[in-house]
Amino acid sequence: MSTPVATALRKLLPSKLPPSLSSHPGNLYQILSRYSKDGVGQRVHQTRWG
Repeated sequence: MSTPVATALRKLLPSKLPPSLSSHPGNLYQILSRYSKDGVGQRVHQTRWG
């Protein structure tokens, strides 16, 4: 069962998410390679860092 918030967010996002919004785990190099310019200048965050 979807909440109204989840439904609204799904409508706002494109049907095919860009690689930068992928929820698939990976090491630092795999994550940065999803961005343009191989992630140069990107800031990354791990959920376990809180």
